[in-house]
Amino acid sequence: MEELLEKLDERMNRQEKLMEQLINMVGKNNEATFAMDNRFNNIENRLDKMDDRFDKVENRLDKIENRLDKMDDRFNKIEDDQRVMGEGIQEINGKVDRIELTLDERKYDVQALNKRIFKTESEMERFG
Repeated sequence: MEELLEKLDERMNRQEKLMEQLINMVGKNNEATFAMDNRFNNIENRLDKMDDRFDKVENRLDKIENRLDKMDDRFNKIEDDQRVMGEGIQEINGKVDRIELTLDERKYDVQALNKRIFKTESEMERFG
């Protein structure tokens, strides 16, 4: 019976050692799990910060796009204004051309009158 008790004690001692080893392994696993949990939390925080940065960049890009759209609208308005001004300039040029023609006609009339006046003055001097 003593032999059986010794074997039982021996088995119990081995079981206790195995249990201690198992407890140590579980403790180390818990530590490793805790460390990994911390790392994952850090990674998650960094990803959250990156998301915030990307949101800010996206907002900036949206603002830039809006500004570019407004600039396109302004350029289109400037082009329209230039087209209208070009049409107005053509109209003004047409009027100036007509005025020049009228002045040319008047110029010949004035020259003819000047010749008549000169002729009249010459004849008055001759009589007078």
